[in-house]
Amino acid sequence: MSFYESPLFVDLLLWTVYVLLTLAVGLMLWSMLRHPRQLVRGGSAAAWVAFGLLVATLVVGCLLADDSPILINGKPYSDAFWLRMTDTLIISSLVLIVLAVVGVVLGMSGIGRKLNLKRRKDV
Repeated sequence: MSFYESPLFVDLLLWTVYVLLTLAVGLMLWSMLRHPRQLVRGGSAAAWVAFGLLVATLVVGCLLADDSPILINGKPYSDAFWLRMTDTLIISSLVLIVLAVVGVVLGMSGIGRKLNLKRRKDV
């Protein structure tokens, strides 16, 4: 069996991804729920938006994911669950990265501040 048929640290890499994803979601939920009064006043709106985007991209990614068999190292791989899960995480990652880049560009451009100043003057 060659190295490419059975890489050494694939299981370690997969479990690291699972642990980091669980920690990230747990930390996000903890940060949203640690001050209940801020939730009522809308003080953590950004956290709710981020959590909503994460859930939405995971659901849409799961619905759009492809589970058709693929060829890996010359052997067919047809486990539908893992094919769908992998495609879901890839789609979600790409969408969230694009949204993060758009957010950074909009933040650096100052468009949000200009719109916010116009709204304050109208009130």
